[in-house]
Parts: sequence; C-alpha cells; structure tokens
Amino acid sequence: MARTVNSTFVPVPVSHWSTSRPVHEGSASGEYGELDIVENNNWLLAHVTPVVVKHTFRPEDQGYVNGQATSYGAADAVWSRRPVPDFAEYTIKIYATNSGTTSPADDGAVKFEMASDSSNVEIAIPGTTSLTVQTLFSADISYDDSQSLDSIEMYIKNGTAGAVRVWSVHIAPKPLTSLSAGAMTSGAIPMDSITGVQDAPLTSYHRALPTNSCESVRKARTGTLVSYADHFIRTAASQITSTSATYELVAVIPFEALPGQVELEWSLFGHRHASGSAGAVKLITSYMETQGTAGEEVTLTTSWSSPYASQQHDWADGGQDTLDCAEAAAGHIKVYLKGDGTYDAWLMGLNIWPKEPT
Repeated sequence: MARTVNSTFVPVPVSHWSTSRPVHEGSASGEYGELDIVENNNWLLAHVTPVVVKHTFRPEDQGYVNGQATSYGAADAVWSRRPVPDFAEYTIKIYATNSGTTSPADDGAVKFEMASDSSNVEIAIPGTTSLTVQTLFSADISYDDSQSLDSIEMYIKNGTAGAVRVWSVHIAPKPLTSLSAGAMTSGAIPMDSITGVQDAPLTSYHRALPTNSCESVRKARTGTLVSYADHFIRTAASQITSTSATYELVAVIPFEALPGQVELEWSLFGHRHASGSAGAVKLITSYMETQGTAGEEVTLTTSWSSPYASQQHDWADGGQDTLDCAEAAAGHIKVYLKGDGTYDAWLMGLNIWPKEPT
C-alpha cells in the first residue's frame, strides 16, 4: 500500500473516460487509467503551495544594517499571517549581497524565526558575495500549521567589515515528499495506489475523493494579497507615514476574491510618535464602501521595540473583525493612516489574505 507523490501532474484527456471503454490501470502501464487519478490527487495535495510572503525592499532600504553589531539585534522585518495548513516547513528564498571582501571574517547571515515556537534557520551570506550582483539564497524552516496566526521574523547580522543587504524575500510552504493515511488538516485525503488496478474501476467514493480534495485545497490554502514589511530598524523613518490629523489615503491594493471567499483576514504593525497624542490606521474594502460598512480601525501606541508583539494588531483582536468582500469579484483595499496634526504615525507592516470559506 502506498500513497505515492509523483514529481509531475499528468493531464488526462477526457476522451479516455467514457461508457464501454476498458478500465486501464494507468501510470506504469503507459495507459491513462485509474492510477493517474490517484497520483494526480496526491500530487495536488503535496505540491499546491500558495505564496505567504513576497516582498521587495525599496532601494533605500534593502534590509541595510551597516553600523549594527556583528551579532543579531532587533528584528529587521516581520510578516504575520495565518499559517498554510497541511505543511510542516516553509521554503525561504532571499536575494542578498554582502559588501565585505573576505571570507570568513566578513561573513554575515540572515536568520528567520517563527514567533510561535522560536524555530529558526540561518542563511550564511559570505563576505565574498558581490555587492552589485544579487545572489539567491534558500533555506527551510519548520512551522506549526495549527496556529491561527503566526509571525515570521527576519534578523540580519554583518561580518567584521561590510554590510549585508536583503533585497527581496519569497516564502511559501515546502512541497511534501510523502503523504500519510487519513484526512489532512485541510480535509483533503490522500489516495492509496492499491485502489487503482487493471479492470477494477474506482468506487464512487474514490471517484469523489479527488473532487473533494481539490475543493479542500482551494479553500484552505489561500495565498497572500499583501505582504508588506518596512525595515523595522528604521523606527521613525517608515516609507508609509502621516502627520495629518484626519485619515490620509496611503495605499490602494487591488485583488480578486475566488468563489466562496467573502472575508479577508489581516494583520499590521505600526506606532506613533512618542510626543504625539494620536495615531491610527484604517482598512476598508470597496465592497464595504458600497455597503456603507465602516472600516476596521486600529489605534497605534507610542512604543516600538522587538519583538513588536504590543505593536501588532489583527482581525482577531478585541473589537476588530475581518474585512468584507464580494465573492468571486474584483475589488480593492484602501489603507488610511493619520497622526495628530503635528506628529507622525508610521505603518511598518501590513499582511492581508482571504479567510478560509466555510
């Protein structure tokens, strides 16, 4: 008995499934057959991995940490969202440079850490890495998919000389290489190859499994609509800032909801000036505007220190809620920010993703 995970998905022509046609085993026999259905189902469950973080730092930032100690300090960037179910690891890819000239003396590193359990992985950035040619680095980090919300923190350290810069970050679940018996967290169910053999058509139950699994994957593995993080070390120099005493529109983000998606979950990081008397963020969708629904507002605090737990706000906070959207329709999210008329408020991070449909 085996719940195999093939390396490729095999499109099966519909012409091979009709009344009075022979029931082929498929796959190993070279004919389209029952095993192709089984293996395609398992491929889907193992390989459909939505993007969690896709972020490029602006040229002035690039995760720049020149002047900081050669040991890790406060987090340089943080992303927070609901973990993707069914997987145990994220694959993290970054483009980075190092202005050092020797190795190992000038070697730096980038560390990623999960807020839920302090799992972490270090990516070495050699001192001989070119300053002008961005180099791709990759590593895997474990995570707990049972969390309702989890943060991914990025830390950077330099070598003896020079500075490490992170240009961009891409994070997605690592595809599975094996599947276990029983339902996955999402509700999808791997199929056993023993169910597909010569002259033995799949039962109605097994024919329905791929369709049900496909629907479970579509609902549960939602991609990210927004994965913005400023360089957290810059504290009072965020690229998204406002001194206005009334809400100022700072971003408009287009998106398209899939069938069944009617709510968006969100998480943000921000703070206001220590001398300021007010500072807030408001999120609202185009659908909420047409329905006359008020946006979700967050009052920012003056504190700003790693690990930024007290400066993180989300849809599940007391008094907060999800953002409503129109099912299977295009829309946009407006982001507003305000200070107190004199002193700034800063939006340091924003993450938005579709809530899993019921």
